Amino acid sequence: MVLMLGGLMVANDAMGDRIDIEVTGNENRYGSTMDVRHGSEYFEGLGGDNAWFAMPNDPDNKWLMIYTDPYVLRLQSDGRPTSSETIFRAKLIVIDKIGDGFTTSSRLNLLSLDLDASRHYTAYIHYDNTYAANGSNYYISVNIRDVNEFRNYVELPGIVNCPSGVVFGTVDINPQFNRLVSSNVGGGTNGFEGNIILAYDTSTNITLAANPDNYLSQYILTRTDNTGIVSVVTNILPDQTVTTTNIAINNIKGRNAIFAVYSPRTTLNGIPHPWLTAHGIANKEDSVETNNVDGDAFNNLQEYLADTSPTNKDSSLTITNIASISEGILVNWTGGSLVTQYLERCYDLSTNLPAWSPFFTNNPPTTTQTNILDTGNTNGQVYYRIRVVR
Repeated sequence: MVLMLGGLMVANDAMGDRIDIEVTGNENRYGSTMDVRHGSEYFEGLGGDNAWFAMPNDPDNKWLMIYTDPYVLRLQSDGRPTSSETIFRAKLIVIDKIGDGFTTSSRLNLLSLDLDASRHYTAYIHYDNTYAANGSNYYISVNIRDVNEFRNYVELPGIVNCPSGVVFGTVDINPQFNRLVSSNVGGGTNGFEGNIILAYDTSTNITLAANPDNYLSQYILTRTDNTGIVSVVTNILPDQTVTTTNIAINNIKGRNAIFAVYSPRTTLNGIPHPWLTAHGIANKEDSVETNNVDGDAFNNLQEYLADTSPTNKDSSLTITNIASISEGILVNWTGGSLVTQYLERCYDLSTNLPAWSPFFTNNPPTTTQTNILDTGNTNGQVYYRIRVVR
């Protein structure tokens, strides 16, 4: 990319791009940085800046200049790599040798040649409210391709009483690749996954497909518009019926992304269909929750909540032994491994709301058999239970 900034070349020719930021002043001074209107005859009846029109035709009295960030000093070359997407910032500065402040109208010429078809070129222009003619901070983002197709320049606010050497604004050139990033989480696949670079203004389709027993619960689209503004839209699907859909992504410019969230389908009270399939249970209707496949004391919903096997009667959440020993009371139980287990005790079950209190927390992953010694019981008679949270 080549930038012509006030007669200095900031270049990265390997990118195969060329953008000229050029400011035309009066007929004796070309190649500055911002367009300073000098007389109506120069701008074919558009009107000039009156203060400048009345001044002698001397280009060295007042003019506008570009410095660059983050380098501070004006550049002779730019060493960014070929694949760089670094934003190039130009600082807009007034030079006033007379010293009475600079007031002028302005426009910015953005001349480009040989733009890379795989990039989206955006210029972000800012004027400080201290010196902008409209008295407020001025921001605009423009598509450099559009500027070139229309008239090669952007009309900007005037500058009012800006002292010499003061930065009154900035121009950021953003040479983003036209990227499309596709990714997902959960049980499903996108039509493609990864990061691809496409030609400017390309359109494409992506199929989002859930795996068996799963559905597409939401997808998030990140889009860059014509002037470089990024928007993020989250599309939440209303129910568990959408298992596949085709998403059209049109007019790809700059950075774009699609992120799909695939979730397991569930029964009414939350048994995931993949869990049922993993245990060899084909029935996915809500009625499966109350079925007791292995004939133990727990139905399928209870087995799921406890993370025990619905097809193995020896797998259950059960206190297997309570023994009083000299050091305290030893409590033994079996259970699953993926839920939080709380060992709770109570001293009186005669009330409608017994005062159960947890005294041991068994965080997952847990062993299927656990032994805990209760040394805090001082009331003699005591009751125990296991509560789980999945």
